[in-house]
Amino acid sequence: MVNTSPHPSSHPSPQPYRIVVGIDFGPSGDEAFRMGIELAREMPSAELHLVHVVVERSKSPSAERLAVDERAAEEAVKILKEYIEGKRASYTGLPFERPLVQHVRFGDPAEAIHQVAVDVDADLIIVGTRGHKGLKRLMLGSVSERLVKLAHAPVLVARPKDYTGLERSITRPEAPRPGQSEAELHAPPTYEQRDVIVFGNRTPHISGLF
Repeated sequence: MVNTSPHPSSHPSPQPYRIVVGIDFGPSGDEAFRMGIELAREMPSAELHLVHVVVERSKSPSAERLAVDERAAEEAVKILKEYIEGKRASYTGLPFERPLVQHVRFGDPAEAIHQVAVDVDADLIIVGTRGHKGLKRLMLGSVSERLVKLAHAPVLVARPKDYTGLERSITRPEAPRPGQSEAELHAPPTYEQRDVIVFGNRTPHISGLF
């Protein structure tokens, strides 16, 4: 009799952790892609979905419009592939492999990126931000801000780390020391404690067993 039951040591493959990344071929998209790569590198089950949105659609009559849109989509796919290949070749981290899916959509960037997330059942959306302020920001709108309000999944807004021009606050976790200035003594106290914490049950280790 042949035993057709699964092998005792076999385990089902983990569900992929799907990360949708908005790509605009600019610095903000570059930063979003970089963060997506860094996260995927740490997650063996990660699956990257890169989304480029073509905002302008043809205003020609129906048949012509479809032809123009098809050419625009083909061009966007070509550029997206070249973009990915350039990023792949310039990656300086340790080599690793992850599934990567390319998407080209038409329409409003925030809505299109979110729709891809819905379509693929994404666990996380990463999008860059241009950092516009004031009138320019109001005129252009903010894809990242709209996604944060619109999305039904976590949204990570990627931007480069830059503390240029910012000063550290006065930190005084320990008791006042002789010679401290009056400003330091009147500054609000801060608290910091570092611990290493194990979440979940750790498998007990028993030495001497073979």
